[in-house]
Amino acid sequence: MQSLLCNIPIDHQDNWPSEVRLITSVLEQQESLFENRRSMTRYPYRVKAGIEIIEGSGMHPSRSVQVYTRDANARGLGFVSNRELSLGVKARLHLPSPADRPRWIACSIVRCRSFIDGWFEGAVLFDNDQRMFEPGDAD
Repeated sequence: MQSLLCNIPIDHQDNWPSEVRLITSVLEQQESLFENRRSMTRYPYRVKAGIEIIEGSGMHPSRSVQVYTRDANARGLGFVSNRELSLGVKARLHLPSPADRPRWIACSIVRCRSFIDGWFEGAVLFDNDQRMFEPGDAD
């Protein structure tokens, strides 16, 4: 299987809300100032996606929240959203796919913090490693 990072181009961010572009830029600048403590490098992966809440949030289950992804690795993914998501809830991350086939990944919300004027920066942890987010071939 080949890496998803090689198969799906980064979205044309010109179509993204200006706030999302600003937040993404600020977060990138902040990350370059601090030591990366992640055990696994995240790679840029920028697409519009959805997070469907499954349980434990007080939100209506199966309600999808639009997110803008920032980066990913086999264990998780960072995102920006204009909705606050409860920590620890089970969810499904819905991603675009080249053939318009549904592609979703079971995950949990592990971070969602207020960032700028009604926008939130967050992360999901995948229930299982997702080798499609490894660079190059992921056989």
